[in-house]
Formats: sequence, structure tokens, C-alpha cells
Amino acid sequence: MGFFFRLGDLHAGQRIDVTLANHRITHWAVTSVRLYADALFPDALVYARSGPPALRLVTCGGAFDWSTHEYESSVVVTAELVTSS
Repeated sequence: MGFFFRLGDLHAGQRIDVTLANHRITHWAVTSVRLYADALFPDALVYARSGPPALRLVTCGGAFDWSTHEYESSVVVTAELVTSS
């Protein structure tokens, strides 16, 4: 199983703690969990560089296509910064 295998099980309000390279810990609150078909993946939304700090975690999801050996969708979790220490 991959590191993000259960990413789609998160829900709004859950907390995610991220340890940075400088050993600071940032705390995030999940604001949304969405499944996007690959053909409709919102690149501009997911990779936006404007606005307040946001954490976006992306992994494969949805149905698995055995003929291509790929998932047909992506799970996108968005979180907002709560605190950093």
C-alpha cells in the first residue's frame, strides 16, 4: 500500500500535522476531500499559488482500469493552515 492509500478517508475538520525540513511542525485543518475524474482535473485550482497558505494532497483514486493499469480519478484533499511551531 502507498503512503496516501487512505487519503480519501479524511473528512473536513480533521487535522494534519506536517514536519518541515527545518523541524518546524505545521498544523492544518482539512477543508475538503474531493474526487475528480482525470479528464476533469482542476489544475488551476489545485496548483494555484495565490491566496492564503493551503495544503493540497493529491493521490490516485476512484475506479481502477485493469486494461491501462491506472486509476480513473484523483483524490484531492485541501487543508488550511491552523498554526505552526
